[in-house]
Amino acid sequence: MVRKFLFFMLMFMCSWETYAQETLNIHTKGGITKSIPFSKKPELYFDKTNTIKVVVAGYSEEYPYKDIKQITFENNVPVAPRGDLNADGEVDVTDVVELIDMVLAGINDPSGDINGDGEVDVTDVVELIDIVLAN
Repeated sequence: MVRKFLFFMLMFMCSWETYAQETLNIHTKGGITKSIPFSKKPELYFDKTNTIKVVVAGYSEEYPYKDIKQITFENNVPVAPRGDLNADGEVDVTDVVELIDMVLAGINDPSGDINGDGEVDVTDVVELIDIVLAN
């Protein structure tokens, strides 16, 4: 029980910075790029004054249409291997233990849906064991 509590606390504390950090890049015709990191999706407003207003978590900036060449998004989050439930970068027996705990507790977290059928159950445990044995 304590281990599960610590696991969920760790996920809660790290969720935005670790799992959802992205960057909005504004490229101008002069070659200058403005990079704005964000955790929640930015809002872009196109108005009648020929400007684009960018709002990201309370931060706001306006850019004239004529100066903007391109707007791009970058996902700065490394993709964890399928089955890496404890986010240590490796798929191993500790991930199998985490998944078994999830199944026994009835937690239907998408990270535990190894086979992609929409349910976290014993078939996911079998699939994860196959992944561990293949490594």
